[in-house]
Amino acid sequence: METNKNSLDTLCAALCDVLGIEPPREAAKASEELTAYAAEAFSGRKADRIFMYNPDAIAQWVYEKYPAFLAEAKSNSRTFATFSEMIKTHWTGHDTLVGFAMDHGCHEIDGGCGSHGLDMPEDLNIVHFYKAYPKL
Repeated sequence: METNKNSLDTLCAALCDVLGIEPPREAAKASEELTAYAAEAFSGRKADRIFMYNPDAIAQWVYEKYPAFLAEAKSNSRTFATFSEMIKTHWTGHDTLVGFAMDHGCHEIDGGCGSHGLDMPEDLNIVHFYKAYPKL
C-alpha cells in the first residue's frame, strides 16, 4: 500500500502557503492539490484563517470494530459540523479554510485491541477533508 502523499505531516507547507507565510525549512513539499483548491476558492487571495479539526483515530477503530457503537465517531463528525457551520455563519468577512484531518489511522493489534497508530502505511494513509469559505 502506498502512503497517502497528503498525510498530515505533509500539509504544513500547504497550510503556510494558503496563509501566505513562509513554511519551516523542515516542512515537506506543499500539497499542490490543497494550495490550488484554496487559490481558486479565494480568487487568488490568501486565507485570513485556517481551522483544523484533528480528532484521534480511536474513533475510526471503534467505528470499524463496533459499528453499533458509533457514539465517538458520530460525536467527532457532529462537532466538526458544528464548528464548520459556526465559521461559515460568523466569519463571513474572512477567507477561511476549514479542515478535518486525523493524524493517524488505527487497526487491531495486541490481541485484537485497537492501536494508537503506528509508522506504517495502514496508519498513515488517511483521507482529509477541506472546505473553503470565501469572504462575502
